Amino acid sequence: MKLLSWNVRGLGKPRTRLALKKILHLHRPQIFFCCETKMLARQVDSICREFNLENYFAVDRTGMGGGLAMLWSADVNVSITSYSPHHIDAIVSSESGLRWRCTGIYGHPEFSQKYNTWTLMKRLASLFSYPWCCFGDFNEIMHMHEKNGGNERNLNRVAEFREAMQSCNLQDMGCKGYPYTWSNKRYGDHFIEERLDRFLCSKDWGINFQESVGTNLVNWSSDHCPIILEFYEQSKNLRNAGKSFPRDHYEDMWSSHEGCRSIVHEEWSRYGARDWESPVQQFQRIAKSSLAQLKLCSKTEFNSRHRKQEKLMQSLQDAMRGNSKLDDGKEIRRLESQINSMLVGEEIYWKQRSRADWLRKEDKNTKYFHTKASARERKNKAWGVENDQGTWLKERDEIAKEICSHFQELFTTSSPTPSQIKAAL
Repeated sequence: MKLLSWNVRGLGKPRTRLALKKILHLHRPQIFFCCETKMLARQVDSICREFNLENYFAVDRTGMGGGLAMLWSADVNVSITSYSPHHIDAIVSSESGLRWRCTGIYGHPEFSQKYNTWTLMKRLASLFSYPWCCFGDFNEIMHMHEKNGGNERNLNRVAEFREAMQSCNLQDMGCKGYPYTWSNKRYGDHFIEERLDRFLCSKDWGINFQESVGTNLVNWSSDHCPIILEFYEQSKNLRNAGKSFPRDHYEDMWSSHEGCRSIVHEEWSRYGARDWESPVQQFQRIAKSSLAQLKLCSKTEFNSRHRKQEKLMQSLQDAMRGNSKLDDGKEIRRLESQINSMLVGEEIYWKQRSRADWLRKEDKNTKYFHTKASARERKNKAWGVENDQGTWLKERDEIAKEICSHFQELFTTSSPTPSQIKAAL
């Protein structure tokens, strides 16, 4: 199970949605909590469809700010129990029958209102006794070392956060990666960064789940970093169930590679024609060989794009750890821009999948192309067949048997006479 939380500071921004698509693709969380969507609840429906998270619950923005959403995949059983402009509380039921709580928090950003966040947490703690994971943007640090730059945090407010955690029997799950989750992006002398986002868990969490720590992910489109938590039930086998493997396709991305034509030409020259083969057999054999070579080349040439993205993300994290943030921040902004630019190249893949040829390479409108590709998949799927008796068959074995019977009858000769053949022609 993976939980993802992110204060996106506006989910409608193209740059943010492009970054979110990449994060969801890399980490594939089952539950995603998003705060400061700055959207109405009905607008979140398009986001849910775009990122293939089948279910969602959203809270309307307040004015032009705020807004919460919790999205989850079809293989997760989530029941929403309560919500407000600052939280979404849910109960998750696993296949083994275990129930646990999942609460996304968006803490009040105003200093005078922070006590409302702690009051909310205490009230939520009294509702259920399930193992509890409480996470999100709390808009407060827990220790003084969780802030870098600017004036020191008010000690009383920090102590109030810790007191609320103790009252709720919650504990910090720690974090890996860059130690801070928010920055003011004012590089130089006025730069400030803090750890405002975190995962908290009840003290009985470790009894049911393997202990894990949250990870602060690299961010290039918001002032908050996404955070993710991966955990497993203690008795659950960590090995994945049987996997399905996709069919091999020629990818349109390969056409942009200069060596693509030479690979195909070389395969045809190497194997040539065989006297005993029909043209169809020859094409199938050489096409299969060419596709294998193209896939091998793709791992070297095109998968290197993903490695370059990972390298840029690591460089961005290193720049944040170094002194670049204390200078003018040009290096950090350059890396953020490069990451965003590389993601645009992935649109070419969806262009070919959707067969919408009018996409310009600079267009980032992936929602349309994901929808087109999904619609094409639904259109091409055979949901059932009708036999000669008019009976509709839905079971896989029945469909296969009917198809075999149909073509066997179609291609079995009835020994026609020459006159019958002539009449048919």
